[in-house]
Amino acid sequence: LKVAGFVHRVTRGSLVLSRPSLLYSSKYRVAAVVEGTAMSSNLRLCPVACTLLIHGLGIAQAAIVEIDAMKHDIQQITMSNFDGVISKFRDSAVSSLWFFKADNKADVGFLDEYNKVATDLKGMAKICAISCTDWPVFCDKQGVKETPAVMVYPTNPMPAFKYEGKMESKGVLAKVARFIPDFTTKVTQENVDAFITTDPTKPKVLLFSNKKTPPT
Repeated sequence: LKVAGFVHRVTRGSLVLSRPSLLYSSKYRVAAVVEGTAMSSNLRLCPVACTLLIHGLGIAQAAIVEIDAMKHDIQQITMSNFDGVISKFRDSAVSSLWFFKADNKADVGFLDEYNKVATDLKGMAKICAISCTDWPVFCDKQGVKETPAVMVYPTNPMPAFKYEGKMESKGVLAKVARFIPDFTTKVTQENVDAFITTDPTKPKVLLFSNKKTPPT
């Protein structure tokens, strides 16, 4: 529990405020302006107390970044599984990683834009995110000082790099899609039979076009 204001005294683990002060729980991300009220210093450890604080004192919950697996196509990762999700597959898969801070207004606004990238590239690239609020040491090691920031991880041996364009879905999508490997086969009279008969259990799609190059 963080207090930004005027503490009159501390009595038996409670804070007595002499002026209107801002109480903020980083664990539950709630804040309130309270005056002359004794608050438990262990409030952040007690969900029930936080609930009472919200409803009893009229706290307004600030907008935060919340990635919901039921609503979003973004895969949220942690410092612990970064290697297993991204590094392990760099020989064959392209990934992007959005570094965000949960209570940063710019990150809150970028959530929908980034999710559009995840939706459009679903099944083609790994579109991930990590919270620098929860994993600040990892973000520091990656050289991330401000958020939102997006790192792109092309297939090896190309090195990872920071996306430098506008923080909009169109720009991020174009940058990530550029590095997706091309697995198409140009079918000719000479190889058409081999193409159709190879791996007979694998579904195949043929695109007939009068264009000279495959569409991108």
